[in-house]
Amino acid sequence: MIDGLKSSLRDGEVLAYFYCDFRNERSTSSAEVMRSLLSQLLRQLSSHITDPGNLIDELAIETAETVSASAMNFARYVSRTAKQFSRQPFVVLDALDECKDIEELLGALIELNKGGIRLFVASRPLQVIKDSFLRRSTWTQ
Repeated sequence: MIDGLKSSLRDGEVLAYFYCDFRNERSTSSAEVMRSLLSQLLRQLSSHITDPGNLIDELAIETAETVSASAMNFARYVSRTAKQFSRQPFVVLDALDECKDIEELLGALIELNKGGIRLFVASRPLQVIKDSFLRRSTWTQ
């Protein structure tokens, strides 16, 4: 699926993705999911704007000043970074149900869904996930 999305991207479009794998404990952390998405977007940003340095410096300072490297904090940085692109980035999150702190990750996804990102999430239909998506009228299943 990711290869198909990559090959269909038009000029100015970018893609960030993450797969939560229960066999790799690090990949089941909500903060790690958001950190990875942020890292991917920042790497791609340099080819879309002339000087991403200011944004990267701001984020580095804010991250250093933040006591908690939580998924929500990283989600805010992902959203700020996404707004630097000329087109909304695609973000794909696969196996959401395998995240160990799923409610924190759902909160971070809600933050991402506030704007600036086209979000695709795949998961087994756990009730906590269904409930979270059903409470949000702007999300489609």
